[in-house]
Amino acid sequence: MKNIIDWHRKFSLKNAEYFKEKFNISDYGILWIAFAKGIIVVLLLQWIF
Repeated sequence: MKNIIDWHRKFSLKNAEYFKEKFNISDYGILWIAFAKGIIVVLLLQWIF
C-alpha cells in the first residue's frame, strides 16, 4: 500500500507541475481549479445518488 501511495504522490505532483507550466497558472490558480473540481464532483455524485 505504501508503494501505491508514493507512486500516486509522485504521479500527481508531476502532472500538476506539467499542467501549471503548460498553461502558465500560479499555485493559487491550481488550488482554485482543484476546489472547483471538488465542488463539481460532489454535486455530480449527489445528483447520481
